[in-house]
Amino acid sequence: MAKDKTSNIKIGQDVYKSIFDSSSDILVLIDRKGTILNVNKRVLEVSGHRKSAVVGRNISSLAGIFTPKSVVLMTANFARRLMGKNVAKYEVEGRTKQGEPLYFEISAIPIRDKKDKSPIGELAVLHDITARKIAEKEKEATAARFRLLAEKIPDGVMLIESDRIIWTNSAVGDIFEKLRHGMTGRSFKAMLPAGKDKIEKTLNDVLCGKIETATMETVICAKKDCCKTVELTAAKIALNDRPTLLVMLRDITLQKRKDQIKGSIVRDVTHTLKSPIAMVRMANDMLETAIKNSDIGQIKKAQYIISRNCIRLENYVKDILDMLSAAARPQTKAGQERFSLNGLVLDELKEEELDIKTARVRIETRLDPKDPQIFSSRNELKIVLHNIVSNTLKFSPGGKAKITTRQKKSGEIIISIADTGIGIKKENLGKVFDSFYKEDHFFKGTGIGLATSKEIIERLNGKITVSSPGKNKGATVRITLPKE
Repeated sequence: MAKDKTSNIKIGQDVYKSIFDSSSDILVLIDRKGTILNVNKRVLEVSGHRKSAVVGRNISSLAGIFTPKSVVLMTANFARRLMGKNVAKYEVEGRTKQGEPLYFEISAIPIRDKKDKSPIGELAVLHDITARKIAEKEKEATAARFRLLAEKIPDGVMLIESDRIIWTNSAVGDIFEKLRHGMTGRSFKAMLPAGKDKIEKTLNDVLCGKIETATMETVICAKKDCCKTVELTAAKIALNDRPTLLVMLRDITLQKRKDQIKGSIVRDVTHTLKSPIAMVRMANDMLETAIKNSDIGQIKKAQYIISRNCIRLENYVKDILDMLSAAARPQTKAGQERFSLNGLVLDELKEEELDIKTARVRIETRLDPKDPQIFSSRNELKIVLHNIVSNTLKFSPGGKAKITTRQKKSGEIIISIADTGIGIKKENLGKVFDSFYKEDHFFKGTGIGLATSKEIIERLNGKITVSSPGKNKGATVRITLPKE
């Protein structure tokens, strides 16, 4: 009987040893004091550390085999389990004998006294997760490199999973007026315009792999008052083992606006040139007939018409050239001089005398009696005054206008031109300095006068504003210039 019992014990020990050594995980037997009593051969296979290098050591002294942070975590969790507390699986980092990183997920089976069931140690199970952790770190490194590269791209970059924006670069914030961080977590489809079925289908085709990439033009609205026209390019990438859309956005809002402006310019130029050219051709025919008939009166009339319309064409070309060169002209004091502000205003009105009579506009002047002297570019200020007075005559036919000059105690110079013309709608006041903007397309012109004037005044360190109570209630242009 005793022989059978001894035999059974030996069989049990053999089974235990077989299970212990054949486990694909590292098994560590630890006593109540934290001393390692035994480890299976898997420790050598995984880490290169021999059994003798581990057995007999306390788990708190395993620095070198595990990172210091992991040793502290293992020691603390071992103590918590001895106190009867539940400890979930946790991860630690170690090193092979050659210094290569190892990662384990640790769980433990308590070993209890047969009599009082008190814990006397544990069997720790170290599951090797090195391959998974290295893959995760490589993905993180790849994602970090991607984000670093994406931040250097001037176009907007978005990552979208299941229609949710999970990341954007800073250029997205630039496109949508600093709304970058408010984008994360939002539905991308919700930002697309009405009638977006075709766009959604194309994006789904990219995500399903039916097409590699897609480029399209659309409007995206980050919020109600922040919509941009963009060129959208989408491609599928693998991120965190989930299908992800990489979307690049190129803001073409300004380019579209410029294209519209170009079309408007062509129409305006065609319309504006037709009239004086037709008048010149008509006057030329009149002149030929008058010369044949020796009609001096008709000859003079034809000459006047030709001269007048040539001046119109010349002024039109000059307006365009002024606008094109104003932005590129550097700020400099070259060409500046000291001159009379009142004298500049009176000279301009004298040159415009014929047009003032033709427009039947009654202009009142209230000029500073001290006749302020200003040091600035007389020629450029003359262009500004010409643009504003021309607008006054154009938009206030048969009306009134008042030109005021004064110098403040601070030395600043103020020029104000107020009229009783067609005025400006309040919602359009912010557009009046846009190149080629026209409040009313019924009136001829390029719509570049105020844009050119703003360029000039700002270059002279001044400020120009336009105000109006509303449509058909007149407008006031106010210019502020430094004394020097």
